[in-house]
Amino acid sequence: MTGGGEPEGPEVVVAHGTGADEPHGARRHPFLLGLVVALAAVNLRPAVASVGPVLPEMRADVPLSGTGAAVLTFAPVLCFGVLAGVAPRLARRLGIEPVLLAVMVAVAAGLAVRVLDGPVLLFVGTVVAGGAIAVGNVLVPLSSPAFFGPDFYRPLRCFLAFQPGVVNFLRRTISEP
Repeated sequence: MTGGGEPEGPEVVVAHGTGADEPHGARRHPFLLGLVVALAAVNLRPAVASVGPVLPEMRADVPLSGTGAAVLTFAPVLCFGVLAGVAPRLARRLGIEPVLLAVMVAVAAGLAVRVLDGPVLLFVGTVVAGGAIAVGNVLVPLSSPAFFGPDFYRPLRCFLAFQPGVVNFLRRTISEP
């Protein structure tokens, strides 16, 4: 504790404000930012969760042993454990917005690589997407209070808590054969 009663240690620093003091008159619109945060949150889970229902078809299409299938489903979980702790440091160093942008680009790149031909690219794409998702899972909830006031933050947090169930339902409906 410091003399002012504040706990010691670094905090995640993000941009604040309505945009009036930002260069070139850039303004933040809470609805658009909320939509971006919600879309980021919705797109983090299907990349990992959609593999299980189609794993038998994947094993038939890609020469993948039982061990390879187990590693394929375990790799994102390993990434979650290893890389989730890195997310706050990245956000402190680079800012939440650029890191979240990089997360979404890495998820898209990982998914694109994953569908290319061959088991090596399947694993590389899975690890890239899983690592990005690990960082995004930590930063998306942290971004909400920084970008929005309490009036918009509360409904967004409700959505972020509710959406995994809806996404799981849609994932099972869409990706299962």
